[in-house]
Amino acid sequence: MQCEPLDGYGFRRGGYQCRCKPGYRLPNVVRRPYLGELVERATWQQYEESFSCQRIGWIHKLPVTYNRLTQEERNWYVTSRFNNATGINSTLGHNLNVNNFIWFLKSVTPETCQSYTKAELTLNGDVAYGADKQFENEARMAIRSAALMTSLLSPALQIVDHDEIFAGVRVVDRPFTEDQMMGEVLSILLGNNRVWSAGMYWDRNKFPNRTLFAPFAFKTQENTRKFSMEDLARINNTRLAYNNQPFFRELKSRWSTNFDELEKYWVKLKLRFNETGMQPIRYERYPTFYKAADLRHGMWSEPYYDCSGPVKKWLVKYAAPFFGWDSLRQKLEFKGAVQVAVDLLRMDINQCPAEYFVQNVFKDTHRCDRKTSYCVPIQGRRFETGGYKCECIQGYEYQYEDPITYFDGQLMEAEFNNIIKDTNSRYHVQLMVRLLEVPVGGSCEHLVELAVVAVRGAGAAGVQESCAPLMPGLISHMRSKYFASRNMPA
Repeated sequence: MQCEPLDGYGFRRGGYQCRCKPGYRLPNVVRRPYLGELVERATWQQYEESFSCQRIGWIHKLPVTYNRLTQEERNWYVTSRFNNATGINSTLGHNLNVNNFIWFLKSVTPETCQSYTKAELTLNGDVAYGADKQFENEARMAIRSAALMTSLLSPALQIVDHDEIFAGVRVVDRPFTEDQMMGEVLSILLGNNRVWSAGMYWDRNKFPNRTLFAPFAFKTQENTRKFSMEDLARINNTRLAYNNQPFFRELKSRWSTNFDELEKYWVKLKLRFNETGMQPIRYERYPTFYKAADLRHGMWSEPYYDCSGPVKKWLVKYAAPFFGWDSLRQKLEFKGAVQVAVDLLRMDINQCPAEYFVQNVFKDTHRCDRKTSYCVPIQGRRFETGGYKCECIQGYEYQYEDPITYFDGQLMEAEFNNIIKDTNSRYHVQLMVRLLEVPVGGSCEHLVELAVVAVRGAGAAGVQESCAPLMPGLISHMRSKYFASRNMPA
C-alpha cells in the first residue's frame, strides 16, 4: 500500500490514508482507502487482518487501437451531454460547455474586448467558486495593509494621538504621509507575485490634507520588477471616481454604524525610559487596543475583464475595509478600503459533483463513467478542463498495467472531444473500469461476470475450454444489456 497525507489533523497521528499500489485493489467490502486514524487505533490482530489489498488478476495492456463510434452511438453523447453554444452564449445558461466557455475567456484580448459591452465582460459569481480559498494569501495581503495584526494603519489611526504632548525629549508620532501609503501599496505587489494590482482608497476628507487619495500600483507582465503607480483621485469624472465604485459604496454602507463584529487586537507597547534605552516602561496612554477587519469582513468581486483598466485580464478582486477615530475621537468610522486583484485564469476549477446549494458553475461537468467510477479533484491544473481523476467505486477495479490506478481527467476530456470531432476514440468502452475479477478455472456459472468484463474492453481471458463456445453469444447479449442500461444502441 501507499501512504497519502491528509490535511486538518494538526499535530497528531492519523493524518494520512493508505491506498493500494498499482496492480492491487481494495476488497469488495471496502468503500474508500483506509484512514490512518483507524489504522493507528487498530489492535495488532486487526492491523494484520483488516488493512490489506488484493492482487488484480488478468492485467491488460493499455489499448493502442481506437475505433470510431457509429452515428447512433455518437448522437447519444452529442444530444444528451453536449451544448454547442459558442462565444458569449457559452457563458449563459446552466447546461455549460466547459471547453467553449474557457475558449471564449481566452479569446477576449485587449484588441477584441472593445467589441463587448461591460455586462458581457462580467461573469457570474459562481464562476469564481473557490477563489476565497485558493487566493486566501492574496486576500490576506489586503487584510494586512488594512490594519490586521502586524500592520501599522489601525494602531496609528486608533491609538496614536498626533496632538499629544509628552515631557522630556519624547515626541509624538507624525501623521501618515503620501509616500508611506504609496510604499505600503507597492509592498503588496512586491510581496506576492500573483497580485496584479493593488490600491488603497481613502474616503473623502479622511487622509490628512487631502480631499481624496487613492494610491494604485499595478504591473503589466508577470515575474517582473517593473511596476507603475498613480493616484486615482486624479480622475475628474464623478461616475468613474473610486468612491462611487460598487465595492467602495457597499463597504462604506456596511460599516457605517455597527462595528461590534470587528476583531479586537491588544498592543503591548514598550517605550525606552531615556535616550540610551536604560530600561523599558509601559505605555501610559489608553486604550492600548484597536479594532480591525478580519478576512470574513471583506468582499470578493464578481469576475470581469478589465478592458478599460491598466491590467487587461480576467480579474477577481478582494477589498478589505480599515477604520479609525472620528474627528472628536468618540467613535470609530469607516476610513477607506484596500483592494487587490488576481488573475482568474490562475484558479483551479472543480468539475466534480457537489451538494445542490454549492454555487459552482462547473459543478458535475466531469466525464467519468458515473456507474463505475467517481470524480476526485486534482489541484494545480488552473483554469482548464480535466482537473480531476476517475477512481473506481466499490466493487470495480482498474484493469490496466499502469503506474496509476485511475483515469486522468485530461484523458477523459480529450477522448470525449474525439467523439465530438467524429474521430477514433476509446472513451466509449475502454475508459471504464471493470467488475471485480472471477477466479481462473471457475465453472460456467461465472460466464456472466466474464461477459461483463469483456463488454468493458477487458477481454474474456481465463475461460475454460469447455465454456469458450458459449462466450460469443453471451457477450453479445450482455453488450445489448449494457448499452440498453444507458439508452444507447448496441
